[in-house]
Amino acid sequence: MSRQSLLLCFKTPQPTETSSSAASGAKWNTQLRQLSKNGQYKHALLLYRQMLRSGATPNTFTFPFILKSFAALSIHLTGKQLHCHVVKSGCLLEPFVQTALISMNSKFRLFHDARKVFDEIADSARLTVCYNSLMSGFIQKSLSHALLLLLEMRAKCVPLNTVTILGLVPGCTIPLHLNLGSSLQCLVMKLGFISHHDNGLCAEVLDLFRDMQCSGVHPDEVTLVGVLSSCANLGEQRIGLEVEEMIKVSGFESNPFLRNSLISMYARCGNLVRARANFDAMAEKTLVSWTAIIGGYGMHGHGEVAVELFDQMIKEGIRPDKTVFVCVLTACSHAGLTEKGLGYFYSMQDVYRLILLSVHY
Repeated sequence: MSRQSLLLCFKTPQPTETSSSAASGAKWNTQLRQLSKNGQYKHALLLYRQMLRSGATPNTFTFPFILKSFAALSIHLTGKQLHCHVVKSGCLLEPFVQTALISMNSKFRLFHDARKVFDEIADSARLTVCYNSLMSGFIQKSLSHALLLLLEMRAKCVPLNTVTILGLVPGCTIPLHLNLGSSLQCLVMKLGFISHHDNGLCAEVLDLFRDMQCSGVHPDEVTLVGVLSSCANLGEQRIGLEVEEMIKVSGFESNPFLRNSLISMYARCGNLVRARANFDAMAEKTLVSWTAIIGGYGMHGHGEVAVELFDQMIKEGIRPDKTVFVCVLTACSHAGLTEKGLGYFYSMQDVYRLILLSVHY
């Protein structure tokens, strides 16, 4: 598709004899959604041009698909023109349109424009998805900018989700930021204690993963972390095994986030042999690694092993947090290790100065 033909998309459509019958954009939006979902972005733009020529009026359901298509094709100039088109249409204040604009500008590395759209959104309307879109762009610029946005979310009580945290992972893969990455994975696990029962999105993640495979798209490390997390929540060990093989073939075995995700997935699925193999293969084990393997042994009735691992972790100088204490206390409870459990319980305050929560009792 030539740039000239794309520019024609944004000329004001002239009414035609079929305008009245085409006034409803529902049928167009349905087709645009399908093309965008299937990665047929050029076809989506051609269909959008046909939509305008037919006299149909784009609405808030139209623009997210078109903005996504421009971003995917990296068509910079016409993407900015589409931004103007959104403003003129009066759809700029719709959250999903704003989110799509933020994502598109971030894709084009127009961080100032992305932030400008974000700042025009009222505080009360700033959804988690808006922050996630801006954060995924800022992480390309610098980790510090993305972290400031995370702090802003926390300060304004905007809910975090797994997508929020995974968006920061690319900035934490260099050695300098590995400790931060471990902290983020701890946060994911803590969020998981609250919301792991919500499996609807996990199933959708695995469906999208299958779509990627069928389309010949090779997932990156961040995507695979999300897929493994979904496998863990749904007990989909079969897909998890495929992902582990994919990690080996792609040369991602040294990625600590993927190793931790594999440990957690296998542990949650009850395959402690493979969970332990991945744990033992790690050159440098983080608190997240220890928490995943201790929790795995504890939840499957191997309290003695969980306790041994916890004590070994302490000897190796890893400072425990509230999450790993939940794991080891649960293990002690299930295994009848009352005295050992009480010792850990009292050490939370006396030794580690941690605030006790209801889940620890």
